[in-house]
Amino acid sequence: MNFTEDRALFTREDNGILCQLEIFISPEDSAEIRRVTLTNTQDVTRDIEITSYLEVVLNSQASDVAHPAFSNLFVQTEFVSEYDALFANRRPRSVGDKTHWMALVLLRDDKAIGEIEYETSRVNFIGRGGCVRKPKAVIKNNPLTNSCGAVLDPIFSLRTKMRLGPGMKGHVTYSTVVAQNREELIYLAEKFHDAPTYERVSSLAWTQAQVKLHYLNIEPAQAHQFQRLATRLLYSDPS
Repeated sequence: MNFTEDRALFTREDNGILCQLEIFISPEDSAEIRRVTLTNTQDVTRDIEITSYLEVVLNSQASDVAHPAFSNLFVQTEFVSEYDALFANRRPRSVGDKTHWMALVLLRDDKAIGEIEYETSRVNFIGRGGCVRKPKAVIKNNPLTNSCGAVLDPIFSLRTKMRLGPGMKGHVTYSTVVAQNREELIYLAEKFHDAPTYERVSSLAWTQAQVKLHYLNIEPAQAHQFQRLATRLLYSDPS
């Protein structure tokens, strides 16, 4: 693991596949970007399947903790093939309530093979009596059901495959975006489905981090300690 002011980087290697997960926030949009980079270190061609999982809330933390099952009843999901994205919105419960929108956008490179699969029902993904650590859709290698609509327990899961020859590297990028309306969400989905956006937003995140450090006159190690302290002040900490 490597945490810097602008991003987090996780690296591991299993069975000849080197995996890097890079996570950062867009400085100009309500978006989180996660790029998975896989490298085949073996002498044979490998087909790799990547499946994402994200629980959709679209509500305040207090409301979700108090009545999660009731809160989930107002979430509607859909798959938008034009942007390889899953959309979700919270239907207003009463007059005056704001409608919230979010999307998970998948960006693939030229190593991708096959069609994209998706799932928005947690029950279908995890299975009866299952858990997030051992979801039925992954452990049993079941195809995703491509279900969407008014599901009881909404999630976002997008699955893709890539083929890597010996020594080859492939990228898959998942962008989570939030908007106030559908028109704004479509704009963001189109933006983050465009390959050059990743490099530009990544550069902006690094630049913003350097500007903040310079303005506060602190070193990266100090910023890391301040963030750890802020986490314990803002959220409950059992330790």
